[in-house]
Amino acid sequence: MIGLLRSFRLGQSRHTQPGSLLSSCCPQSRYPFLAAAMPLPWSLGPSPLRLSTPSRSFMGGLPLPERDKKAFTQYTEIDIPTEGKVRAMRPIAGPSDTWVGIEKVHGTNFGIYLLEERDMKFAKRSGIMDQHENFFGYHLLIPQFTAFAHAALGMLKEKFGLSFISKVILNGEMFGCKYMHPKVAKSNHWVTLPNGKKFPLAGVLIQKDPFPQYSPELHFFAFDLKFSASGTDTDLRSLPYDDMVAILDRIPNLLYGRPIVRGTLDHCLAFDVENFTTPLPGLLGLGNFPLEGNIAEGLVLRHIRRGDPDFDRQYPNSILKLRSSAFMELRHPGKHKELKEEFFDTVRQAAVKQVGSAQTAIPEALLPKIEAAANAVLKNFVSEGRLSNVVSKIGRGPLVRGEVTQADLQLSLAQDALKDFLKEADDTVLNTAISFRKMLIGNCYHEAGLLVQKQWADLMTPNAGDDV
Repeated sequence: MIGLLRSFRLGQSRHTQPGSLLSSCCPQSRYPFLAAAMPLPWSLGPSPLRLSTPSRSFMGGLPLPERDKKAFTQYTEIDIPTEGKVRAMRPIAGPSDTWVGIEKVHGTNFGIYLLEERDMKFAKRSGIMDQHENFFGYHLLIPQFTAFAHAALGMLKEKFGLSFISKVILNGEMFGCKYMHPKVAKSNHWVTLPNGKKFPLAGVLIQKDPFPQYSPELHFFAFDLKFSASGTDTDLRSLPYDDMVAILDRIPNLLYGRPIVRGTLDHCLAFDVENFTTPLPGLLGLGNFPLEGNIAEGLVLRHIRRGDPDFDRQYPNSILKLRSSAFMELRHPGKHKELKEEFFDTVRQAAVKQVGSAQTAIPEALLPKIEAAANAVLKNFVSEGRLSNVVSKIGRGPLVRGEVTQADLQLSLAQDALKDFLKEADDTVLNTAISFRKMLIGNCYHEAGLLVQKQWADLMTPNAGDDV
């Protein structure tokens, strides 16, 4: 596998800084991703005098108007999939039911509200905030939030044929402000509150945990879109996943939850959450500066029809969260054993048995456009014809006699495919971030393994004239 890395010329990128290279690539590693647009740049002018300001405080202000209190809709609390909860979901977990899993980002719950098509409001988990409340520096992103909400409003009106929508809610996670890599500087941006007070974004601490870390800047990750024509909860509806994606994907610079895994509930429950490294740093421009052990918190699983009013009336519980045991041990040491007993040793084990193997991320849906195109081309190089050529060079005899193992053949096929791919790849691919190049190599190795496994029984049957 190290040979694969060398053949992809790791370290020769014009954009790679010394000391940031990865020295090896384990064949068993997982290579998940999450596609995202880069956030808009900020323009704040010269940095003002540095003030000591807590990262979260209330700066005063009048009580919230009654309308703002009524406009708030609390986001659903999500359960971990115990045997009992999964059993209750079996009516919507059949082979014709599709579920999707997106990354569970470790930040703080945040809501963007557009009321009466003109008034912007912002909410934490417990309610809409007074405009003077300092909540992790969110004021810095208000121009982006405003653009996101108005773009969503226009597309919702077009999709549903409405002339007026009283309330639009974009729920998500605000995250970032920490990336402890020696070659990555802290943010130099400053937050300005409505009362004129300023403080450095580098002083904001959203989460204290050592992992996962994403970026020194502040970001927003959207995962749900709701609207109400009347402005009340009587006609408030949340868009089903595919309908939501069709809108969010058209909003410039919006980072949202694309599918890490998609299939039946068992497929999603069988996802290898234990080895899921968050892809967000690479997608936020830090691909040449990976952090070791930067395991994601987990995934959120939802039925793709969740949000359809008829479906929700019949099946109100159609969302779950998977957490890695490493994250659970970090956050809730006393519940680590409980998670193992109630999920990993029971629910997940049964799901892996049902689908045949642990599930990994969907690379095509999660890579940026250039890397996704390169990945599709690279996959085409891993073909049955190429496998036949590799086997003909080796000979059937060494395979049948056990001198060449399945893993050996997988590596030979991946190396051969990568060698020819690199002959055609241009500098745009060769100079992409280290993390993406490593992911492409991992995907090639994975595809080679799938093909070899599929063909192995036939390969072990010698043909007439084979020297066995």
